[in-house]
Amino acid sequence: MTRETMNRFFSAIKRDYRQQTTQVDNSLYIQAFQFEYDFVQQGVTDGFIPTSMASVLYTEINQAQTLQLQENNQFDAIGG
Repeated sequence: MTRETMNRFFSAIKRDYRQQTTQVDNSLYIQAFQFEYDFVQQGVTDGFIPTSMASVLYTEINQAQTLQLQENNQFDAIGG
């Protein structure tokens, strides 16, 4: 259900996003993903995120990171 909601959201903004693509330094993406990993790990440590949910969240973060890497490679390939 979450993925479906996110897909609808990204489909809705995709057109606008493509019109004004801003290049963001890769180190900021790396830092943001690391913050997400750290947040999930802290949630597990503090007991407010169950291990099973953490596994799902880690997978989502990994997929987002892969998608971002692919987007950056495509942007670089077209001369961005």
